[in-house]
Amino acid sequence: MGSEIGSAALVADALHARTDGSTPLAVLVSAGASALRRQPADPAAGLAITRAILLVPKDAAR
Repeated sequence: MGSEIGSAALVADALHARTDGSTPLAVLVSAGASALRRQPADPAAGLAITRAILLVPKDAAR
């Protein structure tokens, strides 16, 4: 909707909400994988979360 009405603030807020929703999911997947002794799960989830957080300002600026 933000793109349709030309609201950069609404677009940025939607991107932020998407990151807020996906971050806990990545943490849950990482915790489950760690419980199953999958060692690279925690660093991989951390990198995925970092990437998602860094993409929000890039996408919002675009």
